[in-house]
Amino acid sequence: MITPYILVLGADGEPDKDVDGRQLTEAEKAAIAKKDQEMRDKEMGTEFPLDRVAHAYNHSALTPYNSARAEKESFDKHIDRVRQMLKDSPQNLSTSQIEKIVNQEKKDYLRERESVWNARSSTVSSLVAGKSKFNYKQSQRRSNALDRAEDGFYKKLERRISDIDETYGGAKQRREAAAAKAKAKADRASSEASVLENAKSKASAMSKKPKVQTFKHDIARSTDAQNKQFAGAAAKAVKELGSPAMFSKQADAKAVIQASGNPSAYKVARMGSSTSDIVNWTILPSDFSY
Repeated sequence: MITPYILVLGADGEPDKDVDGRQLTEAEKAAIAKKDQEMRDKEMGTEFPLDRVAHAYNHSALTPYNSARAEKESFDKHIDRVRQMLKDSPQNLSTSQIEKIVNQEKKDYLRERESVWNARSSTVSSLVAGKSKFNYKQSQRRSNALDRAEDGFYKKLERRISDIDETYGGAKQRREAAAAKAKAKADRASSEASVLENAKSKASAMSKKPKVQTFKHDIARSTDAQNKQFAGAAAKAVKELGSPAMFSKQADAKAVIQASGNPSAYKVARMGSSTSDIVNWTILPSDFSY
């Protein structure tokens, strides 16, 4: 007679206590969850076929079941990886959605793995068959076929992982974020390059610009012709370069303008701030504004 194992479910729908009200340990909960999953896998055809895989290793491994268990461990790790990817999905998938996708991946994995197990069944090891019964050439051909089957299986496996990541795992969001980051970096680099180029252009222009001339002219000791020549040169320099001709007295600047022969073409400007004790006067073209 089988004694039923009755459990009390917690608020999350998972086993929490046994029939006597004893709180289950985490290890007991994990064991129960594993058993339930194995039962569901068996019902849905997603159970790992340990016996079938061990049989495939009969002619190539001294301990077929150990090899089969190693394969099951790889299978379990792969499924855990897929389940975690789905749990971390930015789409906030529900538990039922996650399990539906996981179960489909189990079926795909086992179906694709079948070709590897078929090739494995035909592979013979000299350690198992014995050297007297071992056909090296035939074994090499079958070993090559097994290698091709393994390669094909893992290519499809990685392709499915990529598809899951693309559909549920946020691969698109990561690409868009990376593209935005790359664009921002490129824009920043372009902006910095533009600023640098402008600075270089200005520096180049400044290096080619003639230096400001400073005029020293003694009005009292110069002829009218000399004063006229100076006034023209000073006014031209002022117009092109700034204010190179300075006079400490307004009368001196006016005297130069009068001596230029075209006094209406020039004007005298006061240079210096209202708070400064130093006031200079300069000659400017009459149409010059600043």
